[in-house]
Amino acid sequence: MSSSIDYKLFQLIFDRYTIKPLGSCQKVFETTKSFNEQNGFHHHESFGLIDRDRRTDEEIAHINSPNVWVANVAEVENFLLVEEIVKEVASNMMKDANKVFENVKSNVISFFDSQKEKQALEHSLARIERIFNNATDNSAVKTIGELETSLIGFWDGFKVNDIYVDVLANFQELIDSESYNEILKVFNNKGLVSNSKVISLCDLSTKNNAYLNYIIGILKQNNDKSERIKQAVIEKIDK
Repeated sequence: MSSSIDYKLFQLIFDRYTIKPLGSCQKVFETTKSFNEQNGFHHHESFGLIDRDRRTDEEIAHINSPNVWVANVAEVENFLLVEEIVKEVASNMMKDANKVFENVKSNVISFFDSQKEKQALEHSLARIERIFNNATDNSAVKTIGELETSLIGFWDGFKVNDIYVDVLANFQELIDSESYNEILKVFNNKGLVSNSKVISLCDLSTKNNAYLNYIIGILKQNNDKSERIKQAVIEKIDK
């Protein structure tokens, strides 16, 4: 796992596995690969879970790393706002689940709208960084002159503003169409759960990770409710 979110949540969801938080996506890639390459010394198979980290669908499809799963949300904390989970918590708190979710959805979309320019810039920077990493064919470069020529040719055809405009237009389309699930896929913001107002809407405390712990409490019940939460998370992971 690459997220710092309480790993107990995922230990309960993937109860057949031992869960270990590793910090960065690169560490997940490296550890998963290394562990599985040593299968001559053990009989276990390792799987990694990373968040989307501002990757596009195309970039996700081209991840060439066996046994690494990708969360279908921008960051793992966004799992806590998946529709089925919000409704399950609200229902358990004797609230109108549909009404609570509609309020959460509206709050998330409004917050995303207020942050869209900042988010578009951050996504553009991430995309440019990945493009730049592939700016030249290193194997074909033999001299500093060839490197300079290659990079000049790259930058001459590179339109930074076009990337930002394209990302921002896509975000505006998600807002206009109220595409809640798609927004959860691209919205990287540690304050999203708080700004969704899901905690107050469910009459839970804002202290000590009460919302997360409440979900963990439901998962520990091992009943229909916990199974629905498990499935909601599993369905948001590309394997």
